[in-house]
Amino acid sequence: MILPLKENRRHDLWLIMWWLAVLYAFFCVAHPFLIGCGCSDAGAEHTCGIVQYYASIGSAAWTVLLPLGMYLFRYRENMLIFLLVLAFIPLTCTLFHIAAPSLGFSAGDLLTTGMAEFIITLLFTLPLTPYIGFLPLMGTGADTETLCTSLFLYALATAVFGIYLYRRRNE
Repeated sequence: MILPLKENRRHDLWLIMWWLAVLYAFFCVAHPFLIGCGCSDAGAEHTCGIVQYYASIGSAAWTVLLPLGMYLFRYRENMLIFLLVLAFIPLTCTLFHIAAPSLGFSAGDLLTTGMAEFIITLLFTLPLTPYIGFLPLMGTGADTETLCTSLFLYALATAVFGIYLYRRRNE
């Protein structure tokens, strides 16, 4: 059965499908935190295959969905600005993690640092949760510095793409 949809309705259907895909990506990344897998391991180095599988799917989906959402919402100014903010938050967080050792913060040894440093590092780490699924995909030799560098380049490219769409929209 073929439903005759007007062009405006077809566009709304694409936006609804985009939101459903965003929810799916979020729940794939949040899977180990929501329901777990029965293991005692937790975190980015989690060895359970199902957790790594879902986190990798969610991270890959989110990295594709963010620029796609910018493109789909390019004529809706408020949503485009919201997605640009979502692109600038990981950019800021990765810049902090790259510059943290020179600022005196030791992100790798949180238990021996002071409470203020721990809270600051935690606040800059939480927005990077959707991308944690890339760490197992990068291989056994990958560490958080490699992840932060690649996330910085991705967030920078996404932010430039969003600014380009926003400027083109205003012309």
